[in-house]
Amino acid sequence: MLLGKGALTGFAPQNLHYMGEVRRHAEQAVAHFTGLPLPTPVSAATGKFLAQVGDFAYALGQKEAAGRSMSREERERVAQLRAQAAEVSAALQEAAARMAADGFRWHPPVRMGLGDLFRGAWARGKASADPQSPMHQVPGGLEAMGGTMEQLPAFVYDGPFSDHVGNRQQVFGGPEVDQAGAEARLARYLPDRDRWQVTGVSESGGSIPTWVFTLAPAAGAAAPGPGASPAGGEGPGSPGAGAGGTLTVEVARAGGHLVHLIQDRAAGEPVLTLEQARQRGQAYLAAVGYPGMEPVYAEVAEGEATIQYVLQEGEVRVYPDQIRVKVALDTGEVVGVDATPYLLSHRPRPPAAPAVSVEEAALALNPAVEVEESRLALIPDAPGTGEILAYEFRVRMGDEAYLVYVNAMTGEEERVLQIIQTETGTFAL
Repeated sequence: MLLGKGALTGFAPQNLHYMGEVRRHAEQAVAHFTGLPLPTPVSAATGKFLAQVGDFAYALGQKEAAGRSMSREERERVAQLRAQAAEVSAALQEAAARMAADGFRWHPPVRMGLGDLFRGAWARGKASADPQSPMHQVPGGLEAMGGTMEQLPAFVYDGPFSDHVGNRQQVFGGPEVDQAGAEARLARYLPDRDRWQVTGVSESGGSIPTWVFTLAPAAGAAAPGPGASPAGGEGPGSPGAGAGGTLTVEVARAGGHLVHLIQDRAAGEPVLTLEQARQRGQAYLAAVGYPGMEPVYAEVAEGEATIQYVLQEGEVRVYPDQIRVKVALDTGEVVGVDATPYLLSHRPRPPAAPAVSVEEAALALNPAVEVEESRLALIPDAPGTGEILAYEFRVRMGDEAYLVYVNAMTGEEERVLQIIQTETGTFAL
């Protein structure tokens, strides 16, 4: 409805209101839908669509605020999004009706690794006759959502969720690595390499072509000893074969860098603190070729800590160069790594000196806020295709905390994020 009103109105203040409401509802929908216990193929594509709708509305609102009205093409795009949103809404209503009729009860979250998703687990799951297949555990009606959303046309606009941004290619590469060379790299990425045996090798394309290794515990592999426990220090926690399950490791064909690591294992009783998990993840990244990474946000769920790290270069926090690491809180082992953003962004950057001082940049802040800390940061620009050197101010207004980014070259405010602290972790939205 709001998208329809936005496409119809010619009054800028009204459109600002409508686009702001679209963004607010889209962000809420992303949070609620992606929180459902669904396999990644179902939630990822739908979550991406919802994020794009909200981000597109924000981009249109910024244009209106700057005095630039929507173009004919943008109005047509809003109308298309309205039609697509109506299809999504109809599918969800049908699914809800079927779930109510069937007496469906939500099952525990279905586990599906990134490596499985990238290699077509969606198609395999649909075709599988196994009733325990993740796609067979999805409530009636929702099982078609992933395939439907993946068939939507590319969504290109000036925003970080645009499909043209998602089509970036690997930047941080190196000499071509053959299969034997990639397998030799496993000894670096798996300090307990002798406890794992390779059971399958394949190739994957996309933005980062990789060698994909599937591993299983070697015969007679022992469970992690006392030295692998959280009390054993702050060293890197490598995946443990003794914990059972399988391991998938993806190695970039250009440069042999670690791209993904996913271990399928049952989580035990948590013993590690979140701070210890941060240290374990940081040490592991340094050991496998990603030094200088600092933890920024973290979430704890189901006995595992998922921690986001960004590159710290001198005094500048480089947000585009980020890696996500998952640490098991029972043993301190690293059970998941996603270095995709880092490999798509990291490169030598010429040093840039701020044109305005931190005191001058602070003049752009609301006088009512209390500044808790400030630093230099490199952040993506609004279209998601460039980078901006900015001052990052952590501020507080009443009981709420925010991050305000002020352009270090112009002194103009670029972005505001609210810091959300929950029982499971800290986020910035």
